[in-house]
Amino acid sequence: MPFCWDTSQDTVYSLSAGVFLAIGLVSIVLKMGWFELEVFGILSSYLNHLYWLYRILGIEGAHGRHFEQYHPSLALLFFYWLTFRISYIARNIKTEFEEHISTLAALLNVLLLLGVMKFQSVQPELAYLALLFVGAFEFGFAQLPITKRRRQAFVVLSVVGATLMVAAVPFHYSGNNVAILWLVGAEAFLAAGIIAKEVVFRRLGLLTGLSSISMRSALDRDGKLFLRIRPIVLCSSYIPISARSLPRLRPGRFSRTIGRRSLSPR
Repeated sequence: MPFCWDTSQDTVYSLSAGVFLAIGLVSIVLKMGWFELEVFGILSSYLNHLYWLYRILGIEGAHGRHFEQYHPSLALLFFYWLTFRISYIARNIKTEFEEHISTLAALLNVLLLLGVMKFQSVQPELAYLALLFVGAFEFGFAQLPITKRRRQAFVVLSVVGATLMVAAVPFHYSGNNVAILWLVGAEAFLAAGIIAKEVVFRRLGLLTGLSSISMRSALDRDGKLFLRIRPIVLCSSYIPISARSLPRLRPGRFSRTIGRRSLSPR
């Protein structure tokens, strides 16, 4: 009997188990307060979806090529994002550590959503609309009364939403440069580090911003490197400027030596 490959595992419905796992995970997290578990749940949900897309589209992604499972895949991604965002808003925080873990989960949720959506994009020229859409919803979630009960959650979602909406225009006119998404992530982590007084977030923001330039340089395949990375360099220059000015503008937030070193350009 000849060997037959089961193509059913390459349909989007093969990921339907992830829907029930996400719902069950969020239920456990909210009931038991195991917020660290949600971080791994977010990573596994989006990375599993990315691997499924990789098997269908290859390492280059969609690159504007339509594929049959696009709309169900997009719906599933938004379901993950909405499920984990509701979890972030509805939870009761008891300690500062739980708030920091929740902030990390909130940032991973939106950044992984945008990254996977970029990988499967079939109309790259409309990608800026996704930034506007997600940014508007994040900003709207921040204005809910249940969110405003937690100051940090309100500010984090407001900053993320505003950053995505502001980044939509340069992302569109830069030819949908993926490095701008890296810069959005860098600014989100930097802002979260300032809000939460967490040095790890600030360091991640600086490293992500600098990595965007390094990544773009490594991927350059023609002789016009300066012309291609010039807009990214100009945008990235805001990060070291922030690193120099923020400790002076908000000295109370960077009173510890380690905090100042993480944002110091030297």
